[in-house]
Amino acid sequence: MLTPAESAAAWHRQELGRWLPTPPMAGMLLLDPGYTQDPTPDEFALAVEEQLARYEVHILGRFPKN
Repeated sequence: MLTPAESAAAWHRQELGRWLPTPPMAGMLLLDPGYTQDPTPDEFALAVEEQLARYEVHILGRFPKN
């Protein structure tokens, strides 16, 4: 089981690696297959988002994945 910090680091390494977007990313929009009327993330997801922000990857919103 990963901590939120480890999860954020693993995602960042896996998805972005050494790639640095130009211009820098302002954030991400998440596509969520489990989207409900209340898309409030759970406590772990919020902690991971906080850690991702340390990498300057901010979650801007969540949308249903069709």
